[in-house]
Amino acid sequence: MASGDWIWQVWSHVYRIESAGAIVLSILTAVLIASPRVVRDKLLSAFDKSRHPGSEDFSKRLPHYNSRLELYNENETFKGKCEFLCVLPEQPKLHPGERWFDLEGLDDSRYRQELDELENDNEYIAVYHEARRINWDLSPPNISYQTIQYSELRALMESGERPVSISCGALLVCDESGKMLLHERARYLHSHPGKRHTFGGRWRGKRGGKGPSDKSCWEAMKREVLEETGIGLGQESGEHPVYVGRQFGGKEGFEWLQIYFLGVPVTQEQLRGAIEENDKHWDGNVTSLDFESLDTWFDEPESYVLSGLLQILCWLEMDAPGLDDGKWRKRVKKWKRERATKGRDGAFAGTWRAIECSERELKGLSFGR
Repeated sequence: MASGDWIWQVWSHVYRIESAGAIVLSILTAVLIASPRVVRDKLLSAFDKSRHPGSEDFSKRLPHYNSRLELYNENETFKGKCEFLCVLPEQPKLHPGERWFDLEGLDDSRYRQELDELENDNEYIAVYHEARRINWDLSPPNISYQTIQYSELRALMESGERPVSISCGALLVCDESGKMLLHERARYLHSHPGKRHTFGGRWRGKRGGKGPSDKSCWEAMKREVLEETGIGLGQESGEHPVYVGRQFGGKEGFEWLQIYFLGVPVTQEQLRGAIEENDKHWDGNVTSLDFESLDTWFDEPESYVLSGLLQILCWLEMDAPGLDDGKWRKRVKKWKRERATKGRDGAFAGTWRAIECSERELKGLSFGR
């Protein structure tokens, strides 16, 4: 860098800060001129990361985020219905291995017949035994799953077993349009008809060489997003925090281990194309929420699948990763400040009015039953 160029680079960065004035600029420039070169380089790097939140090292903030996000599990609205486990800096690795459930002699003929009558595929899906047995502190966590067919899943549940289905998905955002994309589930679906959710679905496993198999959580999420929106996503960048949670209940009584990428960006063109192609999506439509109307997002919390609502709140809690550090990210931060409430220790607890008053605004919230 030519002598003096770094000064103008700093000025250009600081000029973007709306509240910065001439005094701040002068003081900052003076400090940088007097600083060693290594300090200047680090400061410039910090400025670059603030402009591009995707390059932020989330691992440094994860203990902070995870301790705050655990507060959601204390809320009566979510108890017994869905649960936050953790946010990871990278996707976990899934691999076939353990035989959690004995399938020998299992009678799943009734459910096979139902699928045949509906002309639905008897999919091969990945299941786990107990999400809390996974060591989420590993980098990355490893999950050994068993592959069973959907009919076997239903038969196991009828026998009293509780296989945990593994699902992968994403919370999609469009910075250009100032919108969050959501899946409005078809009204004829058995679970959560007509409710809004993030995009995702079951991890597909292979057994005995049969059935397609997902190679990673990101690839499983890409497949589901393509099926539900028509949007083709690229390779994983490692810049998206990974939400891990559990969902219970619903009409079928399924339990899910959810692995979702938060704040995956799409373009305005992709958003427009997804909405135009809505008539081709058999299980629901692509809808969106405007960041401009963030104040109204939770006026009707019963319109969401609860686990999707929890993912959205976690994403907002993390200051909306995936958005550029511009108008919409500032809008989210302002919304958070306005709704932050003091916790028991007198400090900001990281929960907001939208989820703290479950006995008032969220009273009577249903969960697919």
